[in-house]
Amino acid sequence: MDWPLLDHEGESGSSRQCRSNRRDGDEARDKQTITGGLIVSVLEHTSHGGGRAEQRGIKGFALSHAVIVLVFLAIGPLASRWHWVGLSEFHACMEVTSSFIAWIAAVACLMYYLGLRSRLFLIVGLGFLVCGSEDLVHGALALGRISEGAGADSARFVPAAFAGSRAALAIAIIAAVLLEGKLGTVITPRREAAVSYVLAVLAGGGATALAWRGRLPTFVFPDELVSRPFDAVNVLLFIVAFTVTVKRWLDTRDIFSGALLICILLNVGGQIYASFSRQLFDRPFQIANWASLLSYCPPVVGLAVQGLEEIRRSNREIAERKEAERALARQARELARSNAELEQFAYVASHDLQEPLRMVSSYVQLLARRYRGKLDSDADEFIFYAVDGAQRMKALIDSLLKYSRVRTEEKPPAPTDSQELIEAVLRNLEVAIKESDATVTHDQLPTVMADAAQLGQVFQNLVGNALKFRNDRPVRVHISAERHNGEWIFAVRDNGIGFDPRYSDRLFRVFERLHTRAEYPGTGIGLAICKRVTERHGGRIWAESEPEKGSTFYFTIPSNGEEPT
Repeated sequence: MDWPLLDHEGESGSSRQCRSNRRDGDEARDKQTITGGLIVSVLEHTSHGGGRAEQRGIKGFALSHAVIVLVFLAIGPLASRWHWVGLSEFHACMEVTSSFIAWIAAVACLMYYLGLRSRLFLIVGLGFLVCGSEDLVHGALALGRISEGAGADSARFVPAAFAGSRAALAIAIIAAVLLEGKLGTVITPRREAAVSYVLAVLAGGGATALAWRGRLPTFVFPDELVSRPFDAVNVLLFIVAFTVTVKRWLDTRDIFSGALLICILLNVGGQIYASFSRQLFDRPFQIANWASLLSYCPPVVGLAVQGLEEIRRSNREIAERKEAERALARQARELARSNAELEQFAYVASHDLQEPLRMVSSYVQLLARRYRGKLDSDADEFIFYAVDGAQRMKALIDSLLKYSRVRTEEKPPAPTDSQELIEAVLRNLEVAIKESDATVTHDQLPTVMADAAQLGQVFQNLVGNALKFRNDRPVRVHISAERHNGEWIFAVRDNGIGFDPRYSDRLFRVFERLHTRAEYPGTGIGLAICKRVTERHGGRIWAESEPEKGSTFYFTIPSNGEEPT
């Protein structure tokens, strides 16, 4: 089927030339007005920009896009030398090519949506899908693969479908930019994309079928200055799309936004030419379709370039992350080596201090026994302080040795019956329990994977603290355990003096004390040992308390699938 061509009969060459010149002049004025408004709006935005570098970038952007529009508008006079009129085969080839490029853009947008979860790509892709489908229908009509409908003909259907598909693309771009990140998620992205694309195909196909089989109104008014007003409306829609997309580009400076801007400008030029098309296959008609084909290329290229940039950026991030991991591993090795040296130093130093301290303590105690009461009162006081200081130094060194031995003398975890362990601890503390008139109870306790000696030390320190930090009430201590999320949570609860919750973190530091040595004796390292042991076993320790309402110390041990005994 051949589409209707321009009818040149019945009109003299001079009148035809005059009318053509008049129309070309009106077209040129309209195009310059619209294009100039676009450029001025961008340059006005530039004048209110930030620093000089940003203004130079925006001016370069505006000028480059202005050049694109001006070059495209210059195609009009040049096209008068081309013999396009009547070349339906060439037009069909152009339409089919446009269709495939538009579908490639739609598929690329779909892939980006599935990867980035941004509905900008999904909605814009739907616009390209509609335009590509419309171009394929036009190509089939040009080749005569589709017969004309009962009520519609090509002269009415083609302008209507062309204007409708361009309007759909402009609205899709506007909606995509304005709604980006503002819609909630109801279904998975894959299902949303599938449903959206299927509905778009069904809606576009249904609308095309109804338009082709129905009686369409007139869309072309050859005697008017603007012969296709619906395409002129699309010019305004694409200007709105350009405005919102420019704002997004200024915020993100991403490649796809720049590609969309070029796509929009090409469509603006194409719709301007289409507005002055009076019949199928005339010069503005061909230029408008050529602009449509070109407008699909920038998004495809932009998505490809942006994908390459994402790959390069991902490779850089992977390289930086690997380098950071290597640096972290080096620091971890250095820290482990430093900690091992410090632990060894603490062990050796405290061990080697034992002998000279023992000698000093022995001789000071000998002085105290031999000369107490034989010298003046000052000498007795001095000797007392010396003996007390030596005893406290010995207690500190012994505690430091215990703290360092948590790592230096650790044993592999083995099945440990904490029920038997707590009973052994209570036998060790039998004298202290009787002196404080305390009652110590416990629930049925589980078997856990642990170092029995170190776990016993934790129980002994916690129960010993409960006996030490008591008030006038009869002492009550209870030990319990419960399994939760793959670990056993042990609790040692007492009714003693308690402490201010603000100091709960200080309790587990080495040599930290909340009371003076005169109030409660000790070195302040027992709870630090408990923390070190629980962390060595992969657990944690914490405390809850209120002043004069007792305390509860919790610590965890991984359950490893062991059930309570």
